[in-house]
Parts: sequence; structure tokens; C-alpha cells
Amino acid sequence: MLKTIKEEQIAELEEKKSKFIAQIYPVQKEEQVKDILQKIKQKYKGARHHCFAYRLLKEEQLIEKSSDDGEPTGTAGQPILNYLKGWELLNVLVVVTRFFGGILLGTGGLTKAYGDSAKKAIEKTKIVYQDWGYIVEVEISYANFQNLEYEAKKRKWNIQNKTYSENIKAELEIPKKMWKDFTNLNSNKTIKLEKYDVLEEKFIDI
Repeated sequence: MLKTIKEEQIAELEEKKSKFIAQIYPVQKEEQVKDILQKIKQKYKGARHHCFAYRLLKEEQLIEKSSDDGEPTGTAGQPILNYLKGWELLNVLVVVTRFFGGILLGTGGLTKAYGDSAKKAIEKTKIVYQDWGYIVEVEISYANFQNLEYEAKKRKWNIQNKTYSENIKAELEIPKKMWKDFTNLNSNKTIKLEKYDVLEEKFIDI
């Protein structure tokens, strides 16, 4: 189980005429980090620095990275990373863009400004808990769908993307540790699925 965020957020801070724009993102791959950084640099072309930090859990391996992006060593990326660690957040990226205001802040001032910017962004977003699980597409008759809803609600499995035709198709989010529970329900005909397919393995809300 991990503590992460559900949505992007943005927060701003001004210190001695320098403007700091902190943006926080849920991410699951380093490729996403690269894409986000590229978009931010395109959006804020006039900014001198785009400092960042992220923490990722990849196949039970923790990846932590940070960048000062031209600021004095340890004054930007590390303070951002420290806040991610302090909040025990995983699969999260924080990017703080700085527009220089003409007044030097010094190493202490920079460290505080970047840290405070990250903190503001974290405090604005919604924190959730996730675990590794499956996205499963199920097909079920109208007559049995109520049983599926009952069993899913009891186990806190999220049902989404419902479509209606001859049968009902929907997607279930099932934690990996409850997979046997799901297959048992189907095999003993408690929910009587017409068929099911695993679409994806990913971190899901719990």
C-alpha cells in the first residue's frame, strides 16, 4: 500500500519579487516525468529554473530523484524532495518554476522558498491510498448485475465505465490481494459473469 495523490494542483509563492510556481502531479513512470517537464518548460519559457523532485515505486523498488536546474546545489531539488519524504508520498512529482525578480535570495532563502512552494502544492491536493491491483472488464446479465454491485460494494471494489447492450459491460478495480476472492465469487456462481478480461495491472485506490 502507498500514500499518493489523485489530482494535479498548482500553488504560487512570491519572495523578494521572485515568483515561484509549484505544480504537483500523480505519476507512475519516469517517462511521464519527462513529458511533464517538457510541457512546463514550453509553458513558462521566460523562467530561469524548473526545479523538481519525484518519488516512484517501481516493482517494489523506490526511485528518488531531484534537480536544482541551475540553482546552487541543494537549494531547490532537495528541499522539494524532503517534503515528499516528510509526507511519505510515492508516485508523485513536484516541479517548482522560478521567475527571477532581480533580488538574490541567498542559499537559505532559496531553500526555504522552494520548500515552502512544494509544501503549498502538497497541501492543496487530495491525498489517497493505493495498492497494486487489476482493472478487469466484466460482462454480466441485467438479472445478475445487482449481485455484482452488492459484492463489489461490500469489498470496496470500484465499478466504472458501465455500458448497456445485450448484457452490461463494466470495469472493476480489484486489489491484487483480493483476486482469489473475485475468482471464487465467479466460480461458485455468486455473481455469474458471462466473461471477464484483465485489461491492466496498476496502482488503484483502496
